[in-house]
Amino acid sequence: MPTELRVYYRTAGNDPRLTTDGNSKKKDRYLPIDEIHVSDGNIVYRMRKKEPFALSAVKRQIMFMDDEAWYWEPNMESICENVMITAAIFAISHMKHSAKGRLKGELVSSLQARTLAEQQFSSTFQALDTYYHPFCALFYNERERRLGWFRSNGMMADMLIGAQTAKEIEEFGEIHGNIKFKYSEASQL
Repeated sequence: MPTELRVYYRTAGNDPRLTTDGNSKKKDRYLPIDEIHVSDGNIVYRMRKKEPFALSAVKRQIMFMDDEAWYWEPNMESICENVMITAAIFAISHMKHSAKGRLKGELVSSLQARTLAEQQFSSTFQALDTYYHPFCALFYNERERRLGWFRSNGMMADMLIGAQTAKEIEEFGEIHGNIKFKYSEASQL
């Protein structure tokens, strides 16, 4: 399994909240590990309604199916820039505890926001090095089953974080600049 998918599945697990579509209006779900399969050289890992999404092992792009044939959009982001951001945000929102925090200071206005975030968060997270975007970063901690997504656009900087306990999120906020988090409705404090 490619690194991008392996990190997602090891961190988020085979959680039925991610692999079933019962609460999703779009009927969008990631396949359980035992349902991931290969079709014409593409790794099928996600379904939206009845349409499969796949990762091309050759192009490293998201592949779509139309009239029983696989195709890709040349202007789409790479698998890392698209699938991982989607997977991370989706997984974070479905973890036991998830929250969004607004960051302050140099992480907001710096043209090197991603690099600064990697340096600042390195004690609690590892950046996914196969995902590259100058103003966004995906962070994970496999051992503690924690995911984070950071973005900065020059006017604001946000952090989404998912963890096993609310205490972990609060501690992260205290360690990294007194970040105040707002918890999603699904999180139970």
